[in-house]
Amino acid sequence: MKPSRLVLLAVLPLLFSCAALKPEIPLTEFPPGPLVQALARRAGAFSTLKSVATIELARKEHRRYFDSAGVVVKGRDRFRIEAYNPLGQTVALLVWDGRDVTFDLEGTQRVLPNGAGLERFLGSDVEPGDLADILAGNIPGMGRVTSAKLRCAESGACLLDLYATKDTLIRVRPAAGKEPTGAPVRSCEVLRKGSLLYQVRYEVEREIAGYVLPTRIIVENPDKQVSLTIQYADPEVNVPVDEHAFELPGVGE
Repeated sequence: MKPSRLVLLAVLPLLFSCAALKPEIPLTEFPPGPLVQALARRAGAFSTLKSVATIELARKEHRRYFDSAGVVVKGRDRFRIEAYNPLGQTVALLVWDGRDVTFDLEGTQRVLPNGAGLERFLGSDVEPGDLADILAGNIPGMGRVTSAKLRCAESGACLLDLYATKDTLIRVRPAAGKEPTGAPVRSCEVLRKGSLLYQVRYEVEREIAGYVLPTRIIVENPDKQVSLTIQYADPEVNVPVDEHAFELPGVGE
């Protein structure tokens, strides 16, 4: 084979690989303060949530679907997620009481001190307080943010990087670009040391008592092929919640 043909065969794959690369979209940096403050105000405007729901847990090829469930949330300090069988009996229960997480699957209880090990059941390394934020349609761990960077394209699409700790980055895609009005978000990703822990998608928003709540929330890690999908039906926001909802008989006795 002629040397010129060898060179051509070596160069052609490189040319096609370069052609396949999409040019980077230029992003312009903007002051993040107004948007960050609006997100913080939104989180502060939430106190409680009660709703019936459907829940789907997926881990690779295995899926479990609950078409009858209940979700109760109080701030970021407490939540209760309960799934029922067709007879109305509890088949799965996850409770965060502000100290520990208790998981009950068909009568077998397990206590997770400080929520450690929650990844085993959700498939993603989500802190329990952050899961409460997510259930309310807010940015997980917003209260831990120490600095931020906002970059936007000419199209209006923006990326808001929130630095929660030295190793943790929360990347937010605001629904309204850099505008702080209402401050809902389409999605966010939580990364630790550059690796994705999980991402959240917020869909099908409804305004309830002046609060914009996404009624479909997906927490997932595509690399691990795991996801949790919660769909609210007839949700109530900022209504009284019975403290007994976060207590379990027999736990700690």
